Amino acid sequence: MEYTVALCNASEQGLGIDVKGVRVPPYSQSGCAAYGGDFVPEINGLDATGQNPDDVKQTNAPCPKDCAGIEPMLDRSDRRFRRSGLGVAPLYAHAIEEDIPLKPCPNPPTTDTVSNPIPMVSSSHSVSIGERPQHQRLTQPMPLQNLIMGTELIDRLYNQSTKIKDTGCHPEYCVGSHLSPKETRTRPYAQPRTSEEVWPLAKDFIRQYYESKTTALGERWEEAMKARLAAIKREIEVKGHYELTYEELVFGARTAWRNAPRCVNRIIWRQLEVLDARNVSTTLEMFDALCHHIKYGTNGGNMRSTITVFQHRTRPNADYRVWNSQLIRYAGYRHEDGSILGDPANADFTEICTKLGWTPPTCKTEFDILPLVLQAAGGEPQWYEIPTELVLEVPISHPDYPDFDDLNLKWYALPAVSSLCLDIGGIEFPAIPFNGWYMGTEIGRNLGDCNRYNLLKPIALNLGLNINSKFWKDKALIELNFAIIHSYQKCNVSIVDHHSATESFMTHLKNETLTRGGCPADWVWIVPPFSGSLCPVFHQEMLLYHLSPSYEYQDDPWKHHTFRTSSKCHKFKTVAEMVRQTAEMFHHVYQKRVKATILYATETGHSRNYADIVKQFFGRNFASQVHCMESYNRASLEQEQLLIVVTSTFGSGDPPANGESFGRYLLGLRNGVRPGVMQPQCKKRMSTIVAPSLQLMNGKVNEATRPLSQVKYAVFGLGSRTYPNFCTFAHTCDNLLKDLGAEQICLCGEGNELCGQEESFQFWLRQCYLRACEIYKLDPRLDKNDDSGLEPGYSKEKFRIQAINEPPMTNDIQEDLKCVHGRTIFTPVVKSRTKLQAPTSERSTILVCLDITGLHMPYEPGDHVGVYPQNNAKMVTELLEQLTLPLDPDLPMCLQSCSGSPSADKKWVSEKRLPIPVTLREAFTLFLDINTPPTPQFLKLLTKHATDETDQTELEELAKGGDVYEDWKYECFPNLLDVINQFHSLKIDATLLLHHLPLLQYRYYSISSSPSMFPNELHMTVATVSFKRQNGQKSWHNGVCSNWLNEIEIGSLVPCFIRRAPTFHLPDDPETPIIMVGPGTGIAPFRSFWQERMYRRNGTSTMQLALSNPPPKTVAMALENPLEDEKIQKTAADKDEASLPVAMLKRQSVSDAADNHTMTQMTEKEKAWGIMELYFGCRNADVDYIYRDEISKAHISGALTEVHVALSRQSGQPKIYVQHLLKKNAESIVDALIEERGHFYVCGDISMAAEVCRTLQNIFEDNAAMSANEAKHMIETMKDDGFYHEDIFGVTLKTAEVTTRVRTAAKRAWMKSYSRQSTIEQNLSETHPNQLSKVKSATIASVMMPSSPGSLTVYTKRTHGKSIPELGDETEHKTCLHPLEPPADSPVNGSEVFLQPSDKDTEVNGFHSTGRQQHLKRQHPVISKESIQQNEDVNVTKGGSPAVKGTIIKESALLKEESISGRS
Repeated sequence: MEYTVALCNASEQGLGIDVKGVRVPPYSQSGCAAYGGDFVPEINGLDATGQNPDDVKQTNAPCPKDCAGIEPMLDRSDRRFRRSGLGVAPLYAHAIEEDIPLKPCPNPPTTDTVSNPIPMVSSSHSVSIGERPQHQRLTQPMPLQNLIMGTELIDRLYNQSTKIKDTGCHPEYCVGSHLSPKETRTRPYAQPRTSEEVWPLAKDFIRQYYESKTTALGERWEEAMKARLAAIKREIEVKGHYELTYEELVFGARTAWRNAPRCVNRIIWRQLEVLDARNVSTTLEMFDALCHHIKYGTNGGNMRSTITVFQHRTRPNADYRVWNSQLIRYAGYRHEDGSILGDPANADFTEICTKLGWTPPTCKTEFDILPLVLQAAGGEPQWYEIPTELVLEVPISHPDYPDFDDLNLKWYALPAVSSLCLDIGGIEFPAIPFNGWYMGTEIGRNLGDCNRYNLLKPIALNLGLNINSKFWKDKALIELNFAIIHSYQKCNVSIVDHHSATESFMTHLKNETLTRGGCPADWVWIVPPFSGSLCPVFHQEMLLYHLSPSYEYQDDPWKHHTFRTSSKCHKFKTVAEMVRQTAEMFHHVYQKRVKATILYATETGHSRNYADIVKQFFGRNFASQVHCMESYNRASLEQEQLLIVVTSTFGSGDPPANGESFGRYLLGLRNGVRPGVMQPQCKKRMSTIVAPSLQLMNGKVNEATRPLSQVKYAVFGLGSRTYPNFCTFAHTCDNLLKDLGAEQICLCGEGNELCGQEESFQFWLRQCYLRACEIYKLDPRLDKNDDSGLEPGYSKEKFRIQAINEPPMTNDIQEDLKCVHGRTIFTPVVKSRTKLQAPTSERSTILVCLDITGLHMPYEPGDHVGVYPQNNAKMVTELLEQLTLPLDPDLPMCLQSCSGSPSADKKWVSEKRLPIPVTLREAFTLFLDINTPPTPQFLKLLTKHATDETDQTELEELAKGGDVYEDWKYECFPNLLDVINQFHSLKIDATLLLHHLPLLQYRYYSISSSPSMFPNELHMTVATVSFKRQNGQKSWHNGVCSNWLNEIEIGSLVPCFIRRAPTFHLPDDPETPIIMVGPGTGIAPFRSFWQERMYRRNGTSTMQLALSNPPPKTVAMALENPLEDEKIQKTAADKDEASLPVAMLKRQSVSDAADNHTMTQMTEKEKAWGIMELYFGCRNADVDYIYRDEISKAHISGALTEVHVALSRQSGQPKIYVQHLLKKNAESIVDALIEERGHFYVCGDISMAAEVCRTLQNIFEDNAAMSANEAKHMIETMKDDGFYHEDIFGVTLKTAEVTTRVRTAAKRAWMKSYSRQSTIEQNLSETHPNQLSKVKSATIASVMMPSSPGSLTVYTKRTHGKSIPELGDETEHKTCLHPLEPPADSPVNGSEVFLQPSDKDTEVNGFHSTGRQQHLKRQHPVISKESIQQNEDVNVTKGGSPAVKGTIIKESALLKEESISGRS
């Protein structure tokens, strides 16, 4: 689509292009008839947006002037450009590229009047609000020239102006320079609109809101908009007005700022913080809200654009108003001689305050802060003194003139305008104080203008200027402006100079023209008051028009108020006492202002549990809500204030099933997805960490233009260090949110399930909460001695078990599980169960066949089945005998709770956590997890139920977490019954367990059957898990689900559901080569693959072979051993195939004539099928070779072209693994994967998958002439493009996670990280306050932390120096680096790091350290995240000597560097 690309590039500049001799007109997102832009021709029933013209009631629309009198003959069914918002140009480009015939245009361009559904207003015509003229002259796009650059912008947005006001352009005169022209104030004061006026404005606003959410809502946006409009219409009919949702309010306030033509700093419109105060009803509550606004907006000098919105206008003369023009203003005192002390602009308002009872200070000055005068619901105004500690003032000094301080000048930091009215969708908000930050010239005018402080003469005399010269005022004003900028920067208070502000406005103007079609701007106000021609805006033509929503001027309230003889006055001391007494009453106001949204994604439920803890913790100060990512309304994302993400990671780094759609949405936002525009195909996986963009790393991204620039966020990830992509999805979310402009308030946290997950989470949660309270200026109300910050949420008085008879027991496990887990559950029955391994095997693997006849359970080969197991019945019985039960365990009951202080007349409410009704035995058997080791929080609850002091002490020690708890959990791996048996004095009430035990979660299994070959069955390959614990008693621990499946009777129900695995499906093209690697039970999904291939080949002989035993004929076998490569001829009758140590089964030559004919037929069919090779591994062929007969049948049938079997424990043979066989067949693998674009599938435990991946990389290096980086990049590309597929599960407990080596390493890493994390955070915050929010946590080895300003720390293994016990014989080498500017061709990933140590090295704390800081050859990034995770070598050079190989350490917590101030 090269023409489309050229067209888009040209149209972004408002230009047309010639394509194949046809003139294609320019377009913009808004330049289409459906949205009020240029009129375009109807093309075979469709307009330029692909819409039916009947939908917009537009007919006979003339063509653009440049259409050349032709139009493409596109079919009406072509919907590729529907609602693209790009106008007619894509249709022309598409037609030209596809050689679609062009026909004469039936409506050539004309200036005749047409029927227009959206008003096209010429500059000489004005209408009242709500008018929609039916016949007007066609308004053409408006070109806006830049007189310096010679460029031209095309503005089409002005055609969408629905609220038309006179801009001052009259035939006889112009009032555009008036501060507030009377023409703009046509409405009577304090009168609400009628319902007839509100409804059309509401429709227009709601349309704007939902069109901005099309990406988030997808195809549902129109349906959602219609439903919302219907609700608004009903509300207007009843009340005459309607309530905006918080999301609509935020969108409206920000859009109004975006539409404000007089504001030069609109580029940060997305960052506007909206504080919702619509629930306040008194002036005291208003004052409380405004104090919070001042504190929050000032932010210690780092200004935050903030608006507080009070109740909208509902009744005549019943407005909420802030009488001050700005929240902070200086008084102006009139003297009898007419002079004014202070600010003359506030002299009238100062007299109003005095009239209301305010008493000025005894010693009046030029800079006395006026009180706030507030009016609630049209009542009497009341004044309140602003606490002095809230007002930040900046003394004005000059760096070159010390005597400038003698002028005693100062100004306040917060410019909070409070006299405007916000108009959103017909709803008017008359009290909306709003602040950004100052531009220096504004303060300069306040101090220098003759109608204000008029200080230019005193300043000129102070500077020693000759006031008799003509230009002394100019010099004085420039020096004053320079002093203001210097003073604010010296005090670390936000301010912008007029040059920077106007340059950013030019960027904003260009961005708006490209993305929106235009930008309303008032040239008179945009050009700064001095040095105008030196600023780029002076030479830029602009177009003034008005859009809605908008900020409007309104009359001063005291001009319409009738004063009474007496008025209430509140001095600060009185107000402070009132606020102190009512602080708790107003606390809910803060909660409603600051909303904390917690999102979680989980496979097992752990993330949901942690999300609930976050909600409880943040509920102290925030209005916290928990949502699953899958069900979260993504349209609200841009309006969020505080976003907290808690997520796990599935498999080899993929998101959980209920988090993938949210991750894809964030990825789409980052990639610039626009509604209705065709996008390139996205990556097929999200299993690799999405690194921050290069533009972000280089600082070239404008924070203000990114969609989530106003959102604060924090992320915590759960995972296991046994997986290479540890907590990948959490880091993906973290980087995507950062790329989208969100502000990270806390480093991304990680919880390793092997060790220290609870403690890591508690530490992260506490830091996150304290930082959030600091940002939003809230009292944390957190006990310093409260390590966890969590109060036990259980008491006998608040929960009870109630026996019930209604409703009756249904024994419907399907509905009960659906009620508990909120998903559709199927209940097939067990049809058969087959043991796959030999009776002599120490292991047990079974094939479970489920009968799904009559159930709608569609699945594909490669999908997973999630099985809901049951706890062991014997264990449940023993547990019930140990508990305090209020009723018989087999009687129906329900769990009930009451809120508040319990009393006899309290109403008890049934908890929906469990089905109603349910028996205690069913609850502990079907729904609650009694096998997982209890968490420290749960142990803390149990301490209150132990009667023995020794038991209490031990439980309290375990509840602290840390080393004691981790050792206990590792050595005993205790379930709930073990805990009760260990602490004999525990008297646990069943109610506590029903409320606090986690839910019993499903287990995933790869489906082992083809739905084509077995349409009414579903097969699972299950390895039963059983291992001994290390608690001295050597007791056995049995896997819950695998042993349940191994023990249940045939015909029993198995509750389950299907989990789609689209990244592990067969390729659509049957000729595509397929290589499958699946040792052990990793063969499970590949069984479904070869069955599907056998069915698709659809040969009678193939099906016969699949259903019968292969005849014992003479076969040609090849002994494939990487160590012994020799050919062996043998007969299957003489020596059974099972005795072969390593076999590669060749096609059997059948002597039977009929069989020869069958094989000939299959050979001919093979030409239409690609190869399908299987690499299988097991220990012993006589014991563990599962599915051997089926593999042989599939091989004979031709479904499997080659079978490679590796045996690792075969007697008399060396250990052979699948990696060895892959290396043996390297040439054929390269041909299949690279030359023929084949697919590579891996299924099995994570350690095997990692080894296979490294082996394939080595194969590419050795056999495809690739470097290490190229081979790695090749594999990553295959994964991204869907050619490398992984179905990875965790290593089994008995073989890895409970081994001393793995656990000891995890424990050591966590303990050192946990013990030093607080110190590191504190040191970092002191030495690198600006870097703290830009780096990741101590357990993340992906970002190099600065150890000193402008430097980075890299740790590499060396072969000399002192050794570190934890790391073996190699020593850590610390090198400080200074990053240099990277070359233009600096790559994003895989950059090599070159270190240049000094000639003199020193020993620091046992580390070999360089004596001076060194330099990086490449900066972005220092080392790729993938290299760090894979522990790959980094090249290090010393003084021109050959490079010394070094390795980045994955766990920075292993380092013993005492002087570290950052994290590697």
